[in-house]
Amino acid sequence: MDLSNAFFSYRGRFRRRDFWLYSVFLWLISSAFVALFGGDDHGINLLRPYRFDGVGLIGFVAWLGVLYATFAVQVKRWHDRNKSGWWALITLVPLIGWLWVLIECGFLKGTNGDNRYGAATKL
Repeated sequence: MDLSNAFFSYRGRFRRRDFWLYSVFLWLISSAFVALFGGDDHGINLLRPYRFDGVGLIGFVAWLGVLYATFAVQVKRWHDRNKSGWWALITLVPLIGWLWVLIECGFLKGTNGDNRYGAATKL
């Protein structure tokens, strides 16, 4: 699967390995954006041409892109578990949402063989 399909499409399936690889990649990108655009007036930031609630406007737009890509990766992993992509919204539940996603998407095995979301990604 190419990167544009991985990060910008909500169709298809990701097995655990792909979920972890793309999630770590997105975390690294997000960390780089925080280093470049984040921080407050006393914090460290390298570029902040415009202010927008603590981050630069460019940083905010970049954050939206990373957020979209994060949900795309999660939706594909939920599809591999043979569940609706809407389950990705559980991430927004305070305290337990991220833990649920971590366990279900990060550690539990996907559906064997084809399911309603597409062909198996591992043969």
